Amino acid sequence: MNIIKRDGTIVKFEKNKIKDAIVNSMKYGSGIIKEDLANEIAETIEEQFRNSNKTATVYNIEDLVYYELVKHEEIVTAKAYEEYRAIQSFKRTINTTDDSII
Repeated sequence: MNIIKRDGTIVKFEKNKIKDAIVNSMKYGSGIIKEDLANEIAETIEEQFRNSNKTATVYNIEDLVYYELVKHEEIVTAKAYEEYRAIQSFKRTINTTDDSII
């Protein structure tokens, strides 16, 4: 199973990356780490794409992680996850090379 990254490249789907992102959000959100729940959510997302004919995108996965966290009433973790996404997006926007400098 593959995933389409933000830059359009296609790489192998790695469930552990989803789990790690959730665990980090738990750590910085509520401070309560529930690895079993993080693994369950990652497995649910993997199954959803495995059972569909669609290739997953980073954006699809991020949305599903957020909704799964809310569904499991992990609101503080979901908020921390969204904040992390926003910060990373901002970093990507700022961290571009100005063509006029080159």
